[in-house]
Amino acid sequence: MRLARLLTPDGPVAGRYEDGTVTAADGRYDVGRDGRLLPPCDPTALYCVGRNYAETLDQMAYDRPEEPDFFVKPPASLLAHGEPVRYPEWTDELTYAGELVAVIDERCRDLDPEAVPEVVRGYTILNDLDAPSTSRAGPRARRSTAPRRSDRGSRPTSTPRVSTSRRPSAASCGRRRTPS
Repeated sequence: MRLARLLTPDGPVAGRYEDGTVTAADGRYDVGRDGRLLPPCDPTALYCVGRNYAETLDQMAYDRPEEPDFFVKPPASLLAHGEPVRYPEWTDELTYAGELVAVIDERCRDLDPEAVPEVVRGYTILNDLDAPSTSRAGPRARRSTAPRRSDRGSRPTSTPRVSTSRRPSAASCGRRRTPS
């Protein structure tokens, strides 16, 4: 099942996505006519892993760390499918990489591996935009990727996500429109 969120004049709605239509609890909405797509979820934070792909480390001439970088990105870094990407004026180089995203439906930590499917709501893909030229000089060169990757709109999302068979929760999908 593919899930999507749509911004309508009455606020966000969420539901099943198929062929350009979002079917929500209160009706059907056509993407473009009734509203525009939003990022497929409304997270409080994006927890990221960096420097974990050997080929990219070699390509960028980065040292291989003992362990990957872990960092947090703000929700403002998400950009809905089809929205234009703003090229930051503070860099001459903008790269992108496709990323697989696991959407977690509830706060959790230290889970047993068997419990993981219960909290994973679904998966989506996005492009991770990066300005690598900004990290090649200075005392923190090649150490932290977070500052240059957290700009507004630096995480464009794909078309609506493929979900697990679990029902979406209203809290993670945004406000639902009430029937009139």
